[in-house]
Amino acid sequence: QVTWRERLVAVALHNDPEQMEYKRRHPQPGFARSLHNGVLARAYGRCGSPEEGLQVIHETLAWAEETGSQFFDAELHRTRAGLLLQMQNTDMAEQSYRKALEVAQEQGARMWALRAACDLAQMLREHGRQAEAHDLLGPIHGWFSEGFDVNDLRRAKALLQGLSRRASSTR
Repeated sequence: QVTWRERLVAVALHNDPEQMEYKRRHPQPGFARSLHNGVLARAYGRCGSPEEGLQVIHETLAWAEETGSQFFDAELHRTRAGLLLQMQNTDMAEQSYRKALEVAQEQGARMWALRAACDLAQMLREHGRQAEAHDLLGPIHGWFSEGFDVNDLRRAKALLQGLSRRASSTR
């Protein structure tokens, strides 16, 4: 008997096509569905099928709205943005990152807000919008007073430092 968790690990770590198909046909019951489907959508993206991932996200957001189980919506919007970027749709990706940030802030989910802000700032930087990226990420990074050894905070700090260096070198 393969457990739900084992199937999720097979999808997350190995992009196992058989387990991905199983997870698609048999979604996780209950509140963890959004989390599991977010993992599945990212796996589709890693396998070069962002359209499939977007379909999973669309279905999951509809399910979350219907059931009120919206605790993972910020991450779903962030995942959606990443899949849209794979498809070179930067305008919609930016909208999704901003929606992820909005949802995370409404929920008081600071770490999810930081993740969305980092991804959006990275995208803005890559499109020559360094000052906007810095102004977006700086205040959110400033919310944190501890835990700076956490990967997300280390990433934010490094991104901010890179944005600061670029801003000062262009002046």
